[in-house]
Formats: sequence, structure tokens, C-alpha cells
Amino acid sequence: MAVAPSAARDHHRGRGGGRRHGGRAGAHRADPDGLPVDRADRHRGRHRRGRRRAAGIDFFGDGGLAVVAIGSGFALLEIGANTNTLIGTEDIPGTGTDVVVVPGGARTYVATSEGATAFDTSGPLADNIGTVVSGTEVFAMAAVANGTGVLLATEAGVVVVDPVRGRTVDTIPMLGQKFGMATNPRTPRAYVANADVNAVTVLDTETNAVVDTILTGAYTSDVAISSDGARGYVAQQNAVAVFRTDTNTVVSTIQVPGGGILTDVAVTPDGRRAYVIGGSRVFAIDVTNAAVLGNLMVAPGGGTLGDIAIHPDGAAPT
Repeated sequence: MAVAPSAARDHHRGRGGGRRHGGRAGAHRADPDGLPVDRADRHRGRHRRGRRRAAGIDFFGDGGLAVVAIGSGFALLEIGANTNTLIGTEDIPGTGTDVVVVPGGARTYVATSEGATAFDTSGPLADNIGTVVSGTEVFAMAAVANGTGVLLATEAGVVVVDPVRGRTVDTIPMLGQKFGMATNPRTPRAYVANADVNAVTVLDTETNAVVDTILTGAYTSDVAISSDGARGYVAQQNAVAVFRTDTNTVVSTIQVPGGGILTDVAVTPDGRRAYVIGGSRVFAIDVTNAAVLGNLMVAPGGGTLGDIAIHPDGAAPT
């Protein structure tokens, strides 16, 4: 698939760091004072088991190019101040559930209901370099901040993949439905939202071991990490739990009245705002003052939103 002209990709490459890297981690897109751009249908949480129609989004470089997991594969978009252009698509088996760009942009991983596939995105074409896992749904993915690994959340556990070769190097056993995952941009830690146990599992990404468990609240569905690595934000039922990453303890809970089961959370790069999805609405939260600023019906008619992406520079293109 011709995903982008070489010049455009070279211009926009350089950060590339994972939709689940550094803030739910990493590349989420929204106006820092407004409401974010949503992703397609993702139904997270055990109450939606077996019915998830998901999508993911991540950015290359400074955010001029975005890759999006869609119903049958992924698409590449050119993001600009005056235009948002579909460049191309690529089909793979299964229904798209997530996508992550490895820091540096040379590899892109696409997860589906049937496994995960690695693509070489170092040049002007997205070349399929092989299936990473197959025969099982990959719920969420995250790129380790230093680019040394990609984490895939499956029902049996978290699969650790060599990002360059696209080969499994380890599996961290972990039961339960793991519908959200983030890595810390400052420390070798990853965080997995586990809806079955209402907790966030903390992983050491150097030893590939579980090191702690953070008890949160009902229907723990997603987790985001602030860009400074100091705080974590957890989407749950009618609330967002905030935890410190140095102690792995919940320090506050921000109530989101009328939010229902919140399925996705994203934090702006400056750490001032968080955005959560509750059904067909997106709620904007002032993190500093622990206050809900308002909400917007993004999917009229009862449609369910999926996910949120905040642009690397923290501002939505007009």
C-alpha cells in the first residue's frame, strides 16, 4: 500500500511513539480547551464482552500523519491545519481493535479480533512483515517509550514483542479482560486496566514482570499516563481515578455525573485536561481542579463512541 510520499513521512517522523505510550498513552488528539476527536467504536469493559467493534489511532512524528485502525485493517491520514486527507488503506484479517506506531516510526502494529500484524513503515510503502500473534483477539497495545518493545494485551496475558523483528520474546501471564494499556514515558513501567478485577496492573518493562496492583473502582476500562510520568488516570464507572506512579496509590477520584461506564480516557500533553468517553458523549475534565467542564454529544442517536486521540502538540487542527 502506498501510504504516503517519502518526503511527507520524513517530515513527520521522529516522535512516533505509540498510542499507548506516555499518556494513554502518548498520542491522543484534542483541543486542550475544547473537546477531543473521537475514534470509531470501542466497547470496553466486561459488560461488553464479545461485542467490541474497536478502532485505534496513533501519530507519526509531529502529528502530520495519523494511522487509524478500521473495520478491516488500517488507514493512513494526513493531518493538517487546512486539510485532513485519506492517503490509503490496508486490509488484514479480523476487525481492527488498536494500532501503535513504534517510537521513530519505522514499525507500525495493527491489532484485530484475530491477532496482530507488524508493518514496516520506514519508507514510502507500508510493507506487511508478518503476523505477530494469531487466533486470539488483541484488546489493546502499547509501545515502550524507549522503543525496545511493543506490548499486546490478550485474554491469556500481555505478549511482549521485539518491535523491529515483529517476534514474540515473552508473555506475562495475566487473566481478565485487559481493555486499556499505557506505558510510562519516564520510567520502565506499563499499566494495564483490568475490567475483571477492577484494578490496574503495573508491569516492569525491563523484567517483564508484574510488580504491583492498583485497586481502582467498578468497571476499570482504560488508563492514561501524564506526559511527565507522574500521574495515572483511570476510566471507570461515573468517575476517573487518579493515582501517583511513584507510589502506585490512588490519590483522588473525580466524579463524572451521568457518565455511566466510562470506556476511554486521554490526557493533554500539558496535563491540564482529561477527556473521557461515556456512551455517546465526551466529557472534558479540569484535572487541576478535579471538575467536569462539560460534555458534548458526539454520536447523536445513541451511537457508542470508541476512543480519543490528542494530537502531539495538544491542539486540534482546524
